[in-house]
Amino acid sequence: MSKSSQRKNASEASVQELKASSLNAGSTPSAVIMSRSNFSIYVILLFAVILIALKILAVIGWILLILSGVMLVIGRNLKQFAFYSDFMVIYALDQSDICWKIPYSTIKNWHMKRSLIGFNTLYIETEGNTAQKIEAKLYQYHAMKKAMIKHLADKELKTESAQQDQR
Repeated sequence: MSKSSQRKNASEASVQELKASSLNAGSTPSAVIMSRSNFSIYVILLFAVILIALKILAVIGWILLILSGVMLVIGRNLKQFAFYSDFMVIYALDQSDICWKIPYSTIKNWHMKRSLIGFNTLYIETEGNTAQKIEAKLYQYHAMKKAMIKHLADKELKTESAQQDQR
C-alpha cells in the first residue's frame, strides 16, 4: 500500500472538520436533527388558542400565542445533526458553514445527558490515532436518541443518568 493511500485511509477513518457546503455525502441522510422542535411550538400554540377560546387566563394565552408565532416565523431552524449510512455529521450552529464528519467506525462509545435547566448534551468518544472526546449541545433529545440507537446501538455507554431515562 502506498503512503498516499495510507494517508487517505487514515483521514477517512478520523473526525474531519469540513465546510458544510463542501460536504460530499454521496447519498441522502437517513435522519436529520434540526435545532428547533416545531412539534413543541405547535403544542404551545394550541394551548394558547385553548386558553384564549375558553377565556381562562386569556392574557397568558395571548402572550404564548405571540411568542410561539414569533418563534415559528423568525426563529432559526438550523440543521444540527445528519446521519448517513457510514458516518454522522455535526453542524456548528454558531458558524453555519462548518461541520464535523464522524465515521461510525471511529466511535468508541457515546451517551447523552438530559438537563432540566440547560441544554441536553451528546458525548462521543472516538478511538484510533486521533482519539477525541466530542461534546455537542442538542435541542431534540428524543429524536437524537432514536437516531443514535438506530445507527450506533452497540456503542451506547450505559451511564447512571441513561438508566434513569429508561425508567
